[in-house]
Order: sequence, then structure tokens, then C-alpha cells
Amino acid sequence: MKKFLKRTTSSITDCETHLKSTNSNQTPIESYLTQYLLILLHAEIEMAIQEILVEKASKSTDKQIESFLKNTGKKSLKSARKGGIADFLKLFSDEAKTYLNNKIEEAEAQKYTNAIENRHTVAHTLRGVQVSFDELKEIAKIANKILNIVRESLDCVQDKESK
Repeated sequence: MKKFLKRTTSSITDCETHLKSTNSNQTPIESYLTQYLLILLHAEIEMAIQEILVEKASKSTDKQIESFLKNTGKKSLKSARKGGIADFLKLFSDEAKTYLNNKIEEAEAQKYTNAIENRHTVAHTLRGVQVSFDELKEIAKIANKILNIVRESLDCVQDKESK
């Protein structure tokens, strides 16, 4: 399994070390750090999906198709929510979308989607979030799993096309 989200993972480790060394768990500081990490996680998810798309595009022997994919990929991803990613994959094939939906457990999808929605709340309102630091650590692992599934789903499409 590829390790996406390296900056997020490193930041989580740094924040966890800080929270423990300052005895700041379950304080406003933990909440502020969690909010920052949600925003970082979201940004890194979007960048990872773009990276996966560029990797997929680079496998094309048609340079115009490669350029088109690289230039339109970011515009085609409407949301980093699981449903938005599934819709993005459907642009490649129904099989890619189905692959994603079949590989993610509903409980994981719900936690992930809640985190993305909480990120939206942090970024666009003055309200706090309903995600704890410990939940965020789990969500980052789920996000990495989802990104690997996205990568696999596009590889499945290529494997079918080459047969």
C-alpha cells in the first residue's frame, strides 16, 4: 500500500508529541490543531488524487490524451467527499466507481465523509468541529486507504482496456 498523505501524517505525529508534552489533550489547543489538520488533510487528499491522475495520464501513449487528463483532472473532481471521488472515477468508467464503492466499508466511508464535511465547516464558517484528534488519526488512515483504492480502480480500468 502506497503511503500518501506524508505531510499530514508527519504533522499528526508532531501535534501528538506536542499535545502529550504540554498535557494539552482535550483542551482548546487540541481542537485548534485538529481543525488545522483537517484542512491539511483535505488539501493533501486533493493533491494525491491529482498525483494519481497524472500517474494514470503518463501511461498513455497519446500525448494529447495525457495533456487533457492532466489539465482537466483538478476541474473534474467536484468534491473530496467519497461520493465526489466516486463520481470522478465514473468519468473513467462505471467499473472504477463500482470498485471504489465495493472496497470501502460503509463505516469508514461515513467517518471519512464526516471529516471532509467538518473541514468545510472549519474553512467556511466560524463554528468548531465535531472531530477529536484521535478520530482524525483514524480518518487519516482511512483517507490513505481510499487513495490507494482510487489508484487501484484506475489500474483496473487500464488492465481491462489492455486485454
